[in-house]
Amino acid sequence: MMMGSVRLPYAKEVDADSSGIIQCYIDLDNRKISFGFNGKFLGVAFENFDISNGIYAAVSTNLENECRLNFGINAPFGYDNEGYTTFWRMY
Repeated sequence: MMMGSVRLPYAKEVDADSSGIIQCYIDLDNRKISFGFNGKFLGVAFENFDISNGIYAAVSTNLENECRLNFGINAPFGYDNEGYTTFWRMY
């Protein structure tokens, strides 16, 4: 997996070609974004980002891949997110 426009290596141990569940953890208090793969925490990918204009979720893939997004509204998460909550439960 690569991180950001600078193409820094991130989560080298993850086989991105295999199917699995990717978790995204956003800590707005400390301004950190982390990821997990199949329940394994992969560490902080981004920090000290600007949220003054809001944040927006985005997914990029190619035609051979398919993905399903789960925001925790209609289905439970595949893995526990201890210390995190879904956005819809915050309001």
